[in-house]
Amino acid sequence: MFICRFLIFLLIVVPFSVSAVSFNVSTSYDFDMSLKKAKDGDLIILKTGVYNGNFSIRSSISIFADGFVLLTSNGKDDVLRIEASNVKIKGIFFYNSGKDMLEKNSCIFINGSNVCILNSFFSECGFGIWVNGSSYNYVLNNVFLGSSDLILSDRGNTIQLYKTSNTVVSNNFIINGRDGIYITNSHEVSINRNIFSNVRFGIHYMFSSKCNVISNMISDSLIGVAVMYSKYVDLINNFSYWNINHGLFFRDVLYSRILRNKSLFNEDGVLLGNSYYNDIINNDIIKNNIGIKVYSGSDENLVYDNNFISNRWQAQFLDNKKLIWNSRRVGNFWSHYIGWDLDMDNIGDKKFYVTSISDWLVFSYPVLRVMFNSPALVLLQKIENQFPAFRKFSIVDNYPLMRPIIW
Repeated sequence: MFICRFLIFLLIVVPFSVSAVSFNVSTSYDFDMSLKKAKDGDLIILKTGVYNGNFSIRSSISIFADGFVLLTSNGKDDVLRIEASNVKIKGIFFYNSGKDMLEKNSCIFINGSNVCILNSFFSECGFGIWVNGSSYNYVLNNVFLGSSDLILSDRGNTIQLYKTSNTVVSNNFIINGRDGIYITNSHEVSINRNIFSNVRFGIHYMFSSKCNVISNMISDSLIGVAVMYSKYVDLINNFSYWNINHGLFFRDVLYSRILRNKSLFNEDGVLLGNSYYNDIINNDIIKNNIGIKVYSGSDENLVYDNNFISNRWQAQFLDNKKLIWNSRRVGNFWSHYIGWDLDMDNIGDKKFYVTSISDWLVFSYPVLRVMFNSPALVLLQKIENQFPAFRKFSIVDNYPLMRPIIW
């Protein structure tokens, strides 16, 4: 029995292990030659060392590190180009690629499908990883330390996904650089359980569809999550906080689900512009300067069971129509709602006009902020309540909740 098991082991393992290349001391010439000689299915094991050059993979191989392995191009072009499918890279430090954004200089540039990059470290890259027009790629459990020296707009994106499908980016830590993950002209891309800090946009979707963004954390950036000109995007259980502009940003977004997200301590918790037919449910919008900013339409959305708590301004509404934000029987919780609940069903007995004419005046003419609590504006609010004809178009919640939603 033991002999049979040993023979089976040899049949499975030997075809891969006999072609493995193991270097005790390696130069760029040694590694480059091993890549040129590699055949499909080979495993290259790199021993501890620094490997200099512009390397290219053209076979379906795996490259693992045994010890501390650093690949660098010393600031010129790409460190590693993957021109084949079915490639796996594990445990390698990528450092100092070229910085020419027009040439897309990257630490790893991927032209193949079914490529897996995991447990690796990236620093001083133009673009960290550029996935170019391929599918079924995986970027898992990596650390990206982007540059903070250049002007923000001159830096490369940490991970760039261009015309890709069925790609997963999960469990990565990303700091500095331009956009953490930039996705364009792609579909069925999953961005899950990543941590971002000090970038421009943590996650940035453009012209994409059928994607999901789940359980990510973004802080200390310009914008947490930005979804633009996209449809059928699921944004679920993300945490965006202490961002300079917007926690969650949606522009020209259709048929998407925005569920169970938390947006705290941002300038705007949520910005919603020209977006329709979306479900916005069970989100916590807390202690932002403006809870939610709505402009350019953005009607026909289903908005209920959200908590708007202790924002300096709960909503900024700049449009000329009335929006209804509730389901058939349930609305949202607004911490500044003043009402009563005589039947004790946790729903306020009077509808809530989230924004008022005084809000509209202040947002339209910021100089009036100094007069917000002045007798003139207080009188205007009272007149608006008594005479609905004076009421400016507003967000209306017909069933405001008396207590926050716990989910």
